[in-house]
Amino acid sequence: MKRVLPLFIYVLLSITAFSHTPDTTRHSKVSLSAEFEHFFRDNEFSAEKISGYTLPGFYFRPRVVWQVEKRVRLEAGLHWLHYWGATSYPERISFTAFPEMGEESRPSHVLPWMQARVDVLPQLSFVFGSLENKDGHRLPRPLYDPELLYAADPEAGIQLLLNTRYIDADVWMDWKVFIYRHSETQERFVFGFSGIIDHTESETLGFRARMPLHVVAQHIGGEMLEDEKLPISMFNFSGGVDAGYRFNKNLGVLAGCQFMGFVHNGNVRMHKRGWGVYPHIGMEFKDLAFDIAYWHGDDFVPLLGSPHFSSISENTPGLVFDPMDILVVSASYKMRQFRHTTLSFDVLSYIYFPYTGDRPGYPKVERGAAASFSFGFNLKINPLPKKSLKKAISMPNF
Repeated sequence: MKRVLPLFIYVLLSITAFSHTPDTTRHSKVSLSAEFEHFFRDNEFSAEKISGYTLPGFYFRPRVVWQVEKRVRLEAGLHWLHYWGATSYPERISFTAFPEMGEESRPSHVLPWMQARVDVLPQLSFVFGSLENKDGHRLPRPLYDPELLYAADPEAGIQLLLNTRYIDADVWMDWKVFIYRHSETQERFVFGFSGIIDHTESETLGFRARMPLHVVAQHIGGEMLEDEKLPISMFNFSGGVDAGYRFNKNLGVLAGCQFMGFVHNGNVRMHKRGWGVYPHIGMEFKDLAFDIAYWHGDDFVPLLGSPHFSSISENTPGLVFDPMDILVVSASYKMRQFRHTTLSFDVLSYIYFPYTGDRPGYPKVERGAAASFSFGFNLKINPLPKKSLKKAISMPNF
């Protein structure tokens, strides 16, 4: 790691220095930007794999944007995540008893937002600090749970963004845990690659064929290792083919299939590799979207994805499931009548086929079909949106 990062920075500086002549045009200006989203999500999970929970709250991300020059931008602000219902002391249940407020009663979480972006080319950008992640890096649900966008800390590290006519790529490193010299903890980071090779007849309408390729890796380790289980490196990857057709600006369909895998090389008690198959079909009609997907997986562990696709139970220690089959059905509606505001509603259901599992010291686990569902409301306000490189009309995305 000590050699890779300096080499990466050297390549970056070389490209910046020799690929272009200096931009002497004065474009320096300061502006304000902000993102505000209220969310309410109710997860009614009845399956044995994961317990249900509710997320009511908001996140607020105000920023000062300094366009230093035409291809260099700095942002400074904060990311404030807040959950409703954890803002007051419990009610007094008697004159002599008053429950204590625990750690879970801290409702707000505030982090600095600092980003530096350099557009080396019109299609190529480097991002330092707080990373760009509007839609989960366009990863499929088994590799990235969309709930992380408003239930986890913003990613921070370094990122490369490439957006051309036929290739859309996002490469990032999210540094989770930093260590000092002689630290008793271990460093932890996530590396990701999300690339889509896209063939589209036109920018708006017609046939589309694309090949999505994704990699998510998590590393836990450091320079001074005393734990024999470390270092641990885990990988999720996927590849497949999608094909779709945009009939007009209101109607589009997309279908495809992706193969996904899991590999790890650590000395932990876990299967070394697993796999899954994820065929899907979706349709967009105006502001409505419908998706149907099918999951068949064995020994698969999602690093950032929804735990429903995992072969390991989240709420029953030691329980490992045999190959599982799940039908995933979702629908969403976005109200776009406002200029800077989007009100959306979505519903999602995981339908489990009969499944089995093993837990050391217990009889064979055998369960019949089960269904879990969740629904949510989101109100997103972005009064000062930044320019986007997205195509004018997108296709359904999973």
